[in-house]
Amino acid sequence: MPHVNPYRLESLLANASDIIVILDQQGTFCYVSSSAERILGYTPGESVGKHLSTFVHEDDVPVVLQTLLGALAEPGISQPAVRYRVRHRNGEWNLLEAVTTNLLDDPSVGGVVVNCHDITAHELAESWLRYHALYDALTALPNRRALADRVQALLEAGGQPFALLLLDLDRFKLVNSSHGHSTGDRLLQMTARRLIAALPKQGVVARLGGDEFAVLVEDATLPGIVEDVTDRVHQALSAPFAIDEMEVFVSASVGVVLSSLDRSVAGYQRAEELLRDADIAMYRAKTLRQTHSVVFDSSMRDRAVTRLQLESQLWRAIERGELEPYYQPVVCLKTGRIKGFEALVRWHHPQRGVVSPAEFVPIAEESGAIGQIGEWVLEMACHHVRAWNQGTSRSDMPITIGVNLSVQQLAQLDLAKHMHSICLSAEVEPSWIGFEVTESMMLDREDTIASTLAEFRRLGFRISIDDFGTGYSSLSRLHQLPIDTLKIDRAFVAPIEADGRNVAIARTILALAESLGMDVVAEGIETPDQARELQSLGCQYGQGFWFSPPVDGATATQMLDRIFEL
Repeated sequence: MPHVNPYRLESLLANASDIIVILDQQGTFCYVSSSAERILGYTPGESVGKHLSTFVHEDDVPVVLQTLLGALAEPGISQPAVRYRVRHRNGEWNLLEAVTTNLLDDPSVGGVVVNCHDITAHELAESWLRYHALYDALTALPNRRALADRVQALLEAGGQPFALLLLDLDRFKLVNSSHGHSTGDRLLQMTARRLIAALPKQGVVARLGGDEFAVLVEDATLPGIVEDVTDRVHQALSAPFAIDEMEVFVSASVGVVLSSLDRSVAGYQRAEELLRDADIAMYRAKTLRQTHSVVFDSSMRDRAVTRLQLESQLWRAIERGELEPYYQPVVCLKTGRIKGFEALVRWHHPQRGVVSPAEFVPIAEESGAIGQIGEWVLEMACHHVRAWNQGTSRSDMPITIGVNLSVQQLAQLDLAKHMHSICLSAEVEPSWIGFEVTESMMLDREDTIASTLAEFRRLGFRISIDDFGTGYSSLSRLHQLPIDTLKIDRAFVAPIEADGRNVAIARTILALAESLGMDVVAEGIETPDQARELQSLGCQYGQGFWFSPPVDGATATQMLDRIFEL
């Protein structure tokens, strides 16, 4: 065998990403690799001769000793990996994942070898993603998903009746437009604190998004409890809010739905059904103006009728050409050049003007129109991307377009082949088209969606996970999915200048994406400082209003040669 230079070996161990230790049968350190100083702050000399319990968290010592006993009973066989906390020299606790192997009988080792990998940063990232998936970043209240999970659990338990209150702040848009979004955000935070203070026991407070909050009264058996909670909500918001030496007055429209409603009519099976009916009651309260609280009843279908009318008009809008594709650029943060666009859709209603996608896209998904709209968006995207790539000299880096897919589309048989045929008919290279799915879609139907996405990849399309970080898909499973690009959700980008935790999360996602060979696009960039910070972290691409809002095809064509300066 060739001679191994011991200095080279020690240098390799010092710079290894893992710590290697050798224990005797009692758990005393006989050898510690010099990488421990870089990872935990201790020199090998400070550890050798000491028992492992000196450094391991007292709650984790039993697990470590049990693993050691298991290794002693099975010489030469690696024990299953275990996780435990080890004290860093600075006093903090690092989380290690370790594999233990008994090599006492190996004359070149003569001890129990423990290979320790520091997973502190990885665990922090996953913990933050789990938290972010269930809590609102602005108010720290449970979010819509957390609330829906709790309501679903109550429905399935089938115990005492409960009530759900959905409240929407009146005139909140006026506050935003007249005083700015910063004031609006502070108002939302103060509203959250008031609601929590007013309802210490009676209800669970959540923020559903925008200016919508919810209160879940888990035990509505006491007479008058729902009325009391509703009164407390209104009373909590009655006093003015002092923000920047000015007084801001708000009120709330509250919709109430009771789980004990006639089940033969309501038929509540899912949490979303209660949220839907509370939403109907809340908008009813808003339209009545003088009545700030309305309890839902089964005859209250005004809003449902409006939605049906809008659904009918949406089908006609497709036929009449009232829809228009819009494109938001994706910019290379290093060069400032446009890498591609995300394709979006706008509805120019002949009477109502521009209808928000937030209003008509859910209707399109519920009615099945989303499939036809999705095909049309792809056809228009193909038309534009072919023209753009024929008119550019950058043949080595063609313009690409990202097209969003809905859950309903992904349920279609042979979706990938059908989309491929559309591209072939338009004489467009599949590599010019990327399909985007949200992380929550992957979480809900990962197994079935993964196979469909694999077919897209096989046909030459690119796949992106949109809004990454909002649905908490395990970071460790990303390598199993056919993903080319991660799009970091704007919730991580917006506070990145001031929030060190968001910088750490972004850095972890970027490192993970690099190790898996994935590109990263940061969404929602609104300031040059955000763009520069993300570039310094190694993020390749950015998207957001700092560069450009979504624009029509003609404007997008004019933008192609523009270079954005950071």
